[in-house]
Amino acid sequence: MLTAKNYRAFHHLAIILATLSAAAYAFFIITLSQNIPIYDDYVDGVPFALSYMEATGLKEQLELIFSQYNQHRIAFNRLLYSLNLEFSGEINFYFITLVGNLNLFVLAFCYYKLVCKTEHSQIATACIALLLFQLNYFHTALWPMASVANFSVLPMALACLIYLEKTDSKLSYAAAIIISAITTITLGSGQFILLAGALMIAIQLKRASLPLMHWRLTTWIVTSSIILLYYFRGYNNPVVSFGKLFEMFLQDPSQYLLTFIALLGSSFAYEQQSLAILFGLTAIALSCFLLYRCAYQHLAASCFALFLLMAIAALTLSRTWAGIDALIAVERYHFISLNYWLCLFLLWFLTAHGKTKINGLIIVSCISASIALHSYITQYDLAQAYTQKKTTGLRHWLETGKGGQLMNPVFTDVPAAHKKLGELIDKGYYQPDLKGINKN
Repeated sequence: MLTAKNYRAFHHLAIILATLSAAAYAFFIITLSQNIPIYDDYVDGVPFALSYMEATGLKEQLELIFSQYNQHRIAFNRLLYSLNLEFSGEINFYFITLVGNLNLFVLAFCYYKLVCKTEHSQIATACIALLLFQLNYFHTALWPMASVANFSVLPMALACLIYLEKTDSKLSYAAAIIISAITTITLGSGQFILLAGALMIAIQLKRASLPLMHWRLTTWIVTSSIILLYYFRGYNNPVVSFGKLFEMFLQDPSQYLLTFIALLGSSFAYEQQSLAILFGLTAIALSCFLLYRCAYQHLAASCFALFLLMAIAALTLSRTWAGIDALIAVERYHFISLNYWLCLFLLWFLTAHGKTKINGLIIVSCISASIALHSYITQYDLAQAYTQKKTTGLRHWLETGKGGQLMNPVFTDVPAAHKKLGELIDKGYYQPDLKGINKN
């Protein structure tokens, strides 16, 4: 039996471990991030910096910030690039990476806000922090463009829903609308916040049919329509059009369902397809159980879970052609799956009581701490080698002009990308970072 004294010790230990994990993650990001572009940075950050610094006026700069990137609008990334360029005169990918990872701390705080008025909330938040501040997605964490886009959209979406849940504040509602617009232009999946928000207001309206709630639902639909009209203004279809994707889905819907389940369970599967499917089925079973327990009454958490499900469904529709094994190996997809599991945990926490809650917290704390510790033991050396590889590749390109060792973008003209990077350096808009783990 867990005595009061033992519970206090467990409470303090959980908080200490979570704090250490957050501190270790901060140290990891500060020491291993670099001012080096990789992958899609070559076709986004680098050409954007060139075009932005050579733009002739504010109108042209704004058009660059809100311009389409593949199927996305990533204006939050571009706004960060532009602020960096305006204040320092050059683009610094180290700074961009730090800002991107700072969003994990914002996300942890948003999760805390969901449970802060509930007993044992600090232990629940500690469990979440242990899983957020770990190294199993270090490739995304150290990729400037991806860290900003993928780590920003989730705290924005959750913050929007937290504000929207406050039915007694017009200021909170205005903040929710503004954040929803920013979320939409941060990443393609950010659009789903508009649907999740509409569902939340509709549920609030059903609970209390007041004139204010009717007004809220109407204005939300109107502003969402305006946001989407702007989003798709001048929109160019991606290489594989939406119509083609839907046609492929109709040809083999069972494969898409299997992919969806695997993506849902990918965060704890360590790239094993059978484990991913097993964990995905487990997540679905837990979701059904929580629905039975009326967890949907906790609107912000349940609507955020729906937002994440829609994001995973969109990934399934647009990426199934790549195959399950390839998809469950992508860390930024693991991150979405992880947050769905965190939502399930929070919804369980908000509906559990008594000894069941205490025992569950002990189990989840142990699992979370084990996963975090395992990630630091197994991934830190890999992250150091990854950082060294970036440094070696950039140095080799600067010395020889051969870019084969750079972390080059895919599906694009690589020599042209290298040329733009050279222009950026020549014009003084980027200073290469050759600090590595080992220069010998």
